[in-house]
Amino acid sequence: MGMIKSLKKLLGLYKRPSTEQVLQPEYYQKLHEENRAYQENNWLIPELSRLLTCSPASIVEIGCGNARFIKAVAPHVQKATGLDWAVSPMIGTLPDNATVKRADVTKDEIPEADLICSGDVLEHFDPTMIESVVSRLHSRARYNFHVIACYDDGHSHLTVMAPEAWLALFQKIDPAYRLERSWIRRKQKPNDKVCIICNF
Repeated sequence: MGMIKSLKKLLGLYKRPSTEQVLQPEYYQKLHEENRAYQENNWLIPELSRLLTCSPASIVEIGCGNARFIKAVAPHVQKATGLDWAVSPMIGTLPDNATVKRADVTKDEIPEADLICSGDVLEHFDPTMIESVVSRLHSRARYNFHVIACYDDGHSHLTVMAPEAWLALFQKIDPAYRLERSWIRRKQKPNDKVCIICNF
């Protein structure tokens, strides 16, 4: 299947979705319903112990997807909230102290929390919106922690920047932000860099 998609792309038969399509909840709803990676992956799961070092009583995950992280963090906090503008069919039953809400963080209310985090989310916003989104997230929590893909995935990464550019964006809002680390996600794709920006 991947080889067919690559050939179609090479021959100009595979059409990348427009920015307008990618910025619609329906686009992500379809991915949640049909794409195995969206149903199974969560980039915050490996960061759980690091996130808990700021001792959050409440946590909000932006772009919670399948809610795997919300379920994993719930036993360690008083309240865990997941926000996404598409509802994954994989969410299932949540712990009593956890909720998942449909929301567009570019305009809808973001709950206040001790910690706001995201994994593989911020790069999906349009470049014209990203500074406003980051500013909104910063204003709603004492701590922020974001795992960001810094590469073009060929379909839905709209803001593609180097880790240093992401850091500059965050530090424009608050100099306390720092680049915790960056790495190459896949050995066979040396440009697939991922970084973590946080302020604790």
